[in-house]
Amino acid sequence: MARIPTFEQLGGPSPQAPGGIASYRATSGAEAAPGVALAQAGNQLEGSSDRLFGMIKQEQEKVDTTRTEDAWNQYKNFALDLTSGPKGLLNKKGGDAVNSSMLQQAGTALEDRRKAIEQSLANDEQRRRFMERAQNTDLQVKHQILTHLVTEQREYDKTVMGASETTARAQITANPTPDTFIRERDKLLLQADAFLKDQGLDKTREKDRLVIDAYKGKINDGLLET
Repeated sequence: MARIPTFEQLGGPSPQAPGGIASYRATSGAEAAPGVALAQAGNQLEGSSDRLFGMIKQEQEKVDTTRTEDAWNQYKNFALDLTSGPKGLLNKKGGDAVNSSMLQQAGTALEDRRKAIEQSLANDEQRRRFMERAQNTDLQVKHQILTHLVTEQREYDKTVMGASETTARAQITANPTPDTFIRERDKLLLQADAFLKDQGLDKTREKDRLVIDAYKGKINDGLLET
């Protein structure tokens, strides 16, 4: 006897029993709301973190700037006292200045002070900024000392030249012979050439040569009067 095919065999849908519940379920989109809220909260937190980081960075910049300037002020005040204070190096005159190791003394003192201040700073950025400024101060101090030494060298040369003239007269007075006069005069005139050259006079220039000749003539006349 032939069998009647089922709905499944014929490819049709299976009949639902009366009163059954359909499998379709509508969605409203509310199911995704917790995930969206979480993502928004994350974005807000990230933005707040960026702003906080920016504020912290700005405050650190202010601290670094203020601390660096304070350190540099300390260093400049030390350099000022070292050069121009009551016992400053620039107070030395004449032979005391020329015959002293002023540059070396200044360099050693500044280096010691610079290291002490550098160690007191809180971070590498402060130290970097301070060292840049300190180098400028070091150059200024070096320039001041060199300028002072040039000036005092000239004054010292004048003092030595005057003392040499006095000594030459004393030698001629003690032994008033032509040989003594010629020896002391020639020695003094040779010293005068070096002295006048150090004073910036050049005998190849007409104007300077007149000054040189007048100065040496005065020396000769002075010895003749001895």
